[in-house]
Amino acid sequence: MLGYVHGTACNYTEAAAASERALQHARVARNAREERVNATSYALALCWGPTPVDEAIERTSQILEQVATNRLSRGWVLCLLAHLRSMKGEFEVARNLYRDGRAAMEELGAGWYVAWTSLSAGRVEMLAGDYPAAERQLRRGFELLDRMGERYLRSTVAALLARAVFEQGRLDAAEELTEAAEELASADDVETQAAWRSVRARVLARKLEPTDAVRLGQDALQLLLPTDSAVMKVEALADLGEVFQDLSEPTGSWALNEAIKLAELKGNIAAAAQLRLALGRLPSAAGPEPTRSSV
Repeated sequence: MLGYVHGTACNYTEAAAASERALQHARVARNAREERVNATSYALALCWGPTPVDEAIERTSQILEQVATNRLSRGWVLCLLAHLRSMKGEFEVARNLYRDGRAAMEELGAGWYVAWTSLSAGRVEMLAGDYPAAERQLRRGFELLDRMGERYLRSTVAALLARAVFEQGRLDAAEELTEAAEELASADDVETQAAWRSVRARVLARKLEPTDAVRLGQDALQLLLPTDSAVMKVEALADLGEVFQDLSEPTGSWALNEAIKLAELKGNIAAAAQLRLALGRLPSAAGPEPTRSSV
């Protein structure tokens, strides 16, 4: 339960520690179900938290061996491993992993879990720069959840789908999806609350509405400051930097530089490469950085 609480708050170091302790107790108790549940929770925390990618891949591969006989857990861990591999730029390997993970879920007819795989698949494709493919994966998950009447996961999928649509230049459609995510999201869902704000900030910057764009981008970052999610902090910082870029404000370089540092600490090579390209597009990117608190 502590692992779930810390995970919902995006405090993944504590979530990983709690899940690992629960996993050890489950092994002693010879409770196979609890062992599988906590192994998958542990893998998720390794992926989303500050654990370096190479270490996370090693541990997650060990977890995959532990859950190999359970198709649901195996599918879950394969998708997380796909996300980690894509951070290293191993996109074809990552695609094969998420496809295998989804197939394992589909064999069981586990609709919610099949929809969940769209998050990993979407992130793999976005790190690869293939936004139409990311949209296809995420829309598939969104529509499945919509048919089920599900709300919690659908809000997260909607926010990520908004990002994939935005990157293809469809601003109005992206904004509508952020509105759907806002309406569906629970107040304590830090990931979704930050994500829809970041994407809408990008939309508003493109529409030259600077005040609301900067406010939403900063609000998203503030929501994530108490967390240790390397993935989400990099995204929020990158989005804020891109907002400044679209508004022709060179001061946005500090946000992109911080995002690059965090991506490199995680070992997210693919994200760091994308961020360097974004930094190079900033007008007069060089220059003194404003005073700021550490992220």
